[in-house]
Amino acid sequence: MRAIRGFGAFSFALLGVASCAWAASSVSYTVTVNGATVGSDSKTYSSGSAGSLTFTQDGNNYDSRVDGRVWPANAGGFAQVTSSAPAQASVTARSDSSFVLRAPGSFSKVAGGRLVLFLKLEGNITGNATLVGDISVKLLTDVSLVTNTAHQSLSNQPGPDTGGFEISLPLDANLPTDAFVQVSPSLTLTASASVPGGSLQTATIDANNTLKVAGFRVFNAGGVQVTGFAFSPGTYIPELLPLPLGVVRAIEYYNPSYGFFFITATAQEISDLDSGKTPGWQRTGESFNVYTTSGAGLVGVCRFFGVFGPKSSHFYAPRGLGCEALLPNNPVWQYEGEAFYTYLPNVNGDCPTGNDPVFRLYNNGQGGAPNHRFTTSASIQVQMLGEGWIAEGSGSGVGMCSPQQ
Repeated sequence: MRAIRGFGAFSFALLGVASCAWAASSVSYTVTVNGATVGSDSKTYSSGSAGSLTFTQDGNNYDSRVDGRVWPANAGGFAQVTSSAPAQASVTARSDSSFVLRAPGSFSKVAGGRLVLFLKLEGNITGNATLVGDISVKLLTDVSLVTNTAHQSLSNQPGPDTGGFEISLPLDANLPTDAFVQVSPSLTLTASASVPGGSLQTATIDANNTLKVAGFRVFNAGGVQVTGFAFSPGTYIPELLPLPLGVVRAIEYYNPSYGFFFITATAQEISDLDSGKTPGWQRTGESFNVYTTSGAGLVGVCRFFGVFGPKSSHFYAPRGLGCEALLPNNPVWQYEGEAFYTYLPNVNGDCPTGNDPVFRLYNNGQGGAPNHRFTTSASIQVQMLGEGWIAEGSGSGVGMCSPQQ
């Protein structure tokens, strides 16, 4: 790449995505210098194809490139901007694909259950850059059509950062034994980089193969995973093994009217929230593993409930890290028992090998009532701290530990 007359060089490379029965991917980019758009283009690729886009303006003021290729069930990209003038570049990849879910004999055993797709978003980000991944999934059966979406972003992180999210789709209770189940994910990855100008600077996102459907699980109406399912054609989306005995997934929800977050690992609560029986809550796509039984070194995680005018909220705190202070005759927080179990982080916020830190954040009473958020994502912690939330727990704000899959 060449850089002359103060504009610098702008380069982008993007790996598009797709899958198999049918698939298409598209890539596009936009470049602005001093606030004015100086280049944009896009192209669509069919399954198995590859190509590139090139844009040049004013001779050699800058040169930009987008490479597009089709890959099974994942999207990726590379965006970089180097300039001494205020400049921004963004690259977007989208793929639409379709799979058929095959059952091990019959779908009757999972009627009324759920299909859960697990997404992975990874990228190396330097300078002023952002990486956003989105998925929209349609699930079509003989008796119903449902659509669900999820979103994850990584921004301004000083080096490698890993995030994960999931999307859950209900399986109709009247699903016939020999049902036809078609799953159509649409993946979108947007990578943006910008420099303020004034001196020669570089911002880069290295995000090859970063947004992908990493696996799936199928659950029956009781929340128990049923194995033996497969996507056809190919093995592009693998079935994930059941979690170890004594480990379940805690699911995060958000209530937009409250502005509150809530987690639960209780199957009945998850069912009530997903079905709308407990109205007003929606999945965020975030979750983490928790221990359901006690063991050597594990402590109980106390659950509390409080009512604050028209709003109500739950709070989780392990024994030895916040539980005991709320137990004796607390007029605000009602003790509901031990929800699950955890290892305690040490004073530095480190968890035992095989466990990830769970950050605990407090909204500092914003919105007129207390609320806490629990997440294993360092990106989400940074985001919430930027919104005025307070880190609680050990070290950098670790409130408990989550067993890795």
